[in-house]
Amino acid sequence: FPIMRILDRYIVREVFRHALLGLIVFTFVFFVPQLVRVMALFVRHTGSGGQILKLFLCIFPGVFTFTIPMAILVGVLLGLGRMSADSEIIALTALGIGRRRILLPVGVLAVSGALVTLAMTVWLGPIALRTFRSLEANLLASQVSFQVQPRVFDERFPRLVLYINDVSASGTQWHGVFLAEAGGENGSRVTLAENAIVIAEPRQGKLELHLRGGSTHEFVRSDPDRYSVTAFGQSDWPIEVTGFAPAHPRQISNPERSLRELAADKGPGWREARVELHRHYLIFIMGAGLARQGDLTPAVGLWAANVLLGVIGIALLPQMEQFRGESAWLKPLSRLNTWMRFVRARAARVRAAATRVANGPRVPERPATLSAGSFPQLMDLYLLRRFLFYFVLLMAAFVFLFEAFTFFELLDDIARHGIAFLVVVEYFWYFTPYLIYQLVPLAALVSILVALGMMSKNNEIVACKASGISLYRLAIPLLFAGIALAASMIVLDDTFLPYANQRQDALRNQIKGRPPQTYQQPERWIFGENAKLYNYDVFEPKQNLFGGLTVLEIDPVTFEIKRRVFAARAKWSDEKKIWMLESGWIRDFAGGTVTGYQRFATKDLAELTEPPSYFNREVLPAIQMSWPQLSRYIDDLHRAGFDVSALTVQWHRKLAFPLIAPVSMLLAFPFAFLVGTRGALGGIAIGVSIGILYWLGAELLGAMGGVGQLPPLLAGWSPDIVFFFFGLYFFFKMPP
Repeated sequence: FPIMRILDRYIVREVFRHALLGLIVFTFVFFVPQLVRVMALFVRHTGSGGQILKLFLCIFPGVFTFTIPMAILVGVLLGLGRMSADSEIIALTALGIGRRRILLPVGVLAVSGALVTLAMTVWLGPIALRTFRSLEANLLASQVSFQVQPRVFDERFPRLVLYINDVSASGTQWHGVFLAEAGGENGSRVTLAENAIVIAEPRQGKLELHLRGGSTHEFVRSDPDRYSVTAFGQSDWPIEVTGFAPAHPRQISNPERSLRELAADKGPGWREARVELHRHYLIFIMGAGLARQGDLTPAVGLWAANVLLGVIGIALLPQMEQFRGESAWLKPLSRLNTWMRFVRARAARVRAAATRVANGPRVPERPATLSAGSFPQLMDLYLLRRFLFYFVLLMAAFVFLFEAFTFFELLDDIARHGIAFLVVVEYFWYFTPYLIYQLVPLAALVSILVALGMMSKNNEIVACKASGISLYRLAIPLLFAGIALAASMIVLDDTFLPYANQRQDALRNQIKGRPPQTYQQPERWIFGENAKLYNYDVFEPKQNLFGGLTVLEIDPVTFEIKRRVFAARAKWSDEKKIWMLESGWIRDFAGGTVTGYQRFATKDLAELTEPPSYFNREVLPAIQMSWPQLSRYIDDLHRAGFDVSALTVQWHRKLAFPLIAPVSMLLAFPFAFLVGTRGALGGIAIGVSIGILYWLGAELLGAMGGVGQLPPLLAGWSPDIVFFFFGLYFFFKMPP
C-alpha cells in the first residue's frame, strides 16, 4: 500500500491480524468433518500421496467461501474494538481525525476480501469442488470394499446379504465372509469362506470376490431330504454394487458449474441454475428458498438481503461521530437503567432498616476471616466467572458456525428432496448435542487462554502475586472446572447422546436421500453366543415365537458350518428356559460333507441358550451406543472369536476424549502467561494451534488403531497422555 499513510497501514494491519486469526479458527472448525474422511483414506493407503494432498487442498476453496467474509467481519469488530478499548479512537478524534476516516483502510481490506471471495466462488470454488468430488468418487469406487463395515449384516446389495468378520488395513482382504442369497420362500443358498480378496470393477458396477477355503449350502424347504453342499478351495463371486459406485458418468451439480455454464443453462432446472448463479456472491437462506419456490425472481430473492443490510449500514454511518451516550436511541435505555438502579438501591435501604429494627441494637463482633487455604474464595469465584463467560461465548460461536456451515452444505439436498422445515429443525436439534460434546475441549482451552491472557494484560495477575496468591493456587478452580466439564461429557455420552446420534444420523440420511443403514432393525439375521448365527422369517416378541427358524453353528477359525438346524416353528418355554422346535431337521457337517441328518416333529436343543430378549436388542454403531452398551457388545463379539480392535479404540476414546478437557486446560494455563500483553488474540492463536495438533494426532492415531496398525489402548489414550505430560512439564516450569 505505497499510497496509504502510516495510520492507514496501522489500521489495516490491526484489522488484518484479527481477521487472519478468525480465518484460521473458522476454517479449522469447518475442516474437522472433512478431516475424518481424508484421514481414513490416508491410513488405508487409498490413492497416492499426491491424490490425498489434492483432496486436502480442494477442500479449502469451498470453506473459504464462508470463512473469509466471517473473518473480515470478526477482524473489523475485534481490531477496532481493541483500538477503542485502548482509547486509540479517542486519541485520533483529539488529533482532529474523524471516525469516518477509518472507513478508508477498513474499506480497502473489505473490498480485498470480497474480491478474494468472488474469485473463490466464481472460479476456484467450482473447479475445486468438481475435482474433489470426482477424485473422491474415483477413490471410493476403486475401493468399494471400504464402505462395507465388518460385523454388520449389509442388505444394500441386490438380492444378497453380506457379512464379514474383519477387513484388513488395505481394505482389499476380507476375513470370515458370509453370503446369503434370497431364493424365495422355499429355498435358500448360503456361501461361507475363510477369506476373500476384493477387486473393484467400478466401470462394470460390481465387486469381484476371490473366495478361498469355503463351501456353498443349498436346500429346499418343501423337500427336506434334498440338501446340497459344494466345497471349494477357490471360487470367484461377482457382486453388484448398485448404489455404491455410479454405473453412468457422474452428473455435474450446480455448485460445480462455472458462472458461464450457469448463465447459459436453459434446461428444466434453469431456476436452480439462476439461484446458484446469484449464490456465487452470497447465500441468503430465505431469499434462496423463495426463489426456488418461484415466489421471487432469483435476482430479487438473493440480493434483497444485501441491499437491506447496505441501506441499514449507510443509515448508521452518522452515528459513528457521536460519543457513547449521545445517541437519541440510547437515551431512553440510559434513563431506564438509571431508574432501575435507583429503585433497587431504595429497596435495599428499606430492607436493611427493617432488619435493624427487628434485630435490635447490634453487638460488635469480631469480623470473620476466611482461612488462606479455604475453597472457594472470592478470587476463585471471580476466575470461574471469567472462565465461564468466555466458555459460553466461544461455545455458542463454535456451535453456530458449525451448524451454519452444515446447513449450507445440506441446502442443496434439502431443496432437491423437498425436505420439510420441521425435519431440518429436528435434525439440528439432535445434531447440537454432538457438536457440544465435540467442541467442549476446544472451547475450554481457548477460554482459559483468553481469560488469563486478558487478566495478565490488565495486570490482574501481578496484583494477585502481590497479594500472596501464587499461580498454582489460581489454577485450582480452573482445573476443577475442567474435571466438571469432563464428567458432564461422560454423563452426556452415556445418556442422551447415543439416542441423539441415532436420530440425527437417520434424519441426515433422509435429507441426503440415502437408504437407511441396517442398524436399528437387523431384520432376520443376528449372531448369537458361541458363534451361532440365527436366521428367521418371523419373530413375534409378545408370544416369544419364531417362524422359519434356521440356526448355523460356525467354526470361528475356519468359518465352516459345523451344524445346521431348521424348524418351521420355535416357541420359548418359560418353565424349561429352552426353545421348543417343531417340524424341522438337523444336519452335521465336517470337511464340507454331511456327516449326520435327523428329522424331528418336536425337539428341544439345550445349546440354543439365547432367550427371547436377546433378539429384541438393537445393533448400533459405536457412536450410537453408551459406554456400558459398547463394552457389552465388545465382550459378546470377543467371546464369539471376532476381531474387536476398531470397536475397542472407540471404547477407549469414549473415556479418553472427555478427559482432554482438563488436560488441555492444564496445558493452556502456562501458555496463557506466555501470551503476556497480547491478551485475547495471542491466547486464541495458541489455543487453536494446540487444538489443531490434538485433533490431527487423535484422528490419525484413531484411524491407525481402527485398522490394526496400533494397539487399541495406545491409539485411544496416546493424545491424552502426550498432552498431559507436556502440560505437567510447562505447568511446573511456571514461576510461582
